[in-house]
Order: sequence, then structure tokens, then C-alpha cells
Amino acid sequence: MTSEYDYIVYVDEAGETGLKKIVGIDENGSSEWLVLAVSLIRVEREKEAVAWGRELSKQCGTKQTEHFHFRKAPENKQLLACERLATHPIRHFVICSNKKNIKNYSNPFAAQRHPELAGERPRKGVWLYYWLTKMLLERVSSYVYYRSMKDHGEPRKVKIEFSERGGINYDEIKGYLQLIKNQELMGQSFLQSGQINWDVIDPELVEVYAHKTRISMIFPDIVASAFYKACDKYERNKPVDPRAAIRLEPRMCRPKDQASRSAAGFGVKLMPAPKNANLEKDQEQIFRFYGYKF
Repeated sequence: MTSEYDYIVYVDEAGETGLKKIVGIDENGSSEWLVLAVSLIRVEREKEAVAWGRELSKQCGTKQTEHFHFRKAPENKQLLACERLATHPIRHFVICSNKKNIKNYSNPFAAQRHPELAGERPRKGVWLYYWLTKMLLERVSSYVYYRSMKDHGEPRKVKIEFSERGGINYDEIKGYLQLIKNQELMGQSFLQSGQINWDVIDPELVEVYAHKTRISMIFPDIVASAFYKACDKYERNKPVDPRAAIRLEPRMCRPKDQASRSAAGFGVKLMPAPKNANLEKDQEQIFRFYGYKF
């Protein structure tokens, strides 16, 4: 007898969704980057993951707090956290969205609400969070389908756990995913490329937790924050530093988990594509490391 789900993904982010003003272009703008990360485990490793999270917090945190936050940690602890995280059997995915090219842009499809949800449309910019979530789940579902067919001979479901952040309506995310699912299954998808594999993703298996109540949330926090540090310099007002994100390389997911293949475009996704991103040379470093060509 199979459980309701056989995999769990933890989701966290670094950066802001705002598109009206962007730092580096405007005075007092929101962050140039929004980075979303996912950490994937098998459900039977959930208790182990709690132990790994506690160990990481103990090794890399401070005496003042029991919960490790990458951004608040000293540099040596950030590097150590990535080194330690890379030793555990967790697969990670990250999507790094540079927002310069979408300043003031509104995506009408991603901003649609599920018809059963009441209220107004999402505030401007929140659609980007939803859209990046969809792109992450495309990659997660592709990998989970491959692994579950290989290990079990049939598709197995994924539970999706979000770290709570202000301004995001998680019931709305469920509705958004259901909307996409309905449209794709009816052949009415807005885009024909890059679809979620609904054999393993169920919009009802979405939950949200306060960050401090879920120790395993430190995994995607480390990944998102390490990549944010590797590409952002204007919001942080510091030079980019890819060292921590590089240390995660052993566990950044590749298509079908083939070690010989690059993680670029799958476990590590840059938005928009390199030719359109107009990144500065130092911001390109981390993406070149993971296999992107500029």
C-alpha cells in the first residue's frame, strides 16, 4: 500500500517580487533578483531531514538562535552550511529571475485567479512568484516522475511545503496550479512547452508553514540565499560572491540525475535566457560555473 505521497519538496525564496521600481535602475527600488529554491527528499527520510536541519543549525547558527538563517550568518558559517548541506541526500533546484527586463510588466495568464477564489487579483508582481513556482514544479515533476518510475514502477506524488512569506496567498497558489492543470489537461495551455507532470503533482498537496516551525525549511533557505548572494550586488550593496553556491554543486539536480550532464536549465535555471538577461560580467560567474554559455 502506497502513502498519499512519497516525496516532499520544501520551497523558500530570496529577494522581492516588486516590479514597479528595481534597485540598480531606480532609487529605492525592490531587489533586482527574485530567487526561488526547492529541496527534495523522499518521505521516508523526513525524520532524518529534521536531524540534518538541527545539526546544520547547531553547527552553523549562533547561541542567540536555534534556527539558522543564511543571510544573517557570518561568511564562514555560510560556506560551512553549504558544504554540510551538500553531503546529504537532498536534491535541490533553483530559479534565478533577473527582473530588469520585466520592470512594470504584467503577465495576464499568471495573474489569473482560480474562479472559486474570492477577492481581487494578486497585487502587481506577485504573479512572478507564481510563475517561477510553476517553472520549478515543471523540473521537480520531471525528476520525480523519472525517479518514481525507476524505483517503484509507477508515478508517486509530491507534497509541496512553502515557507510562509508576506504578500503571498497560498490558497491562491493552489488555485493557480489547479487552473494550469485544468487548462493543460483540456489542451488549452497558454504555453505548449514546459508543462508540469500532473501524475506526480497534486494542487491539494500544498501546505504552508511558518519558517521557524519547520526545521527542514533551512535547506531551501540556504540554497536560495547562496544563489542570491552569487548574483545580487545592488540590494545587498556588496560584490557578488559565488563561493557558497558553488559548494552546493554536488546536489544541484541534473536531468535524470546524470552526473555527466550540466545542471544549467534544470537544477539551476536563469531567467531570462543569457542572451536576454543583460547581466554584468561578475553576475555571470555563477551561471557559467553551472554550465551556461554567454
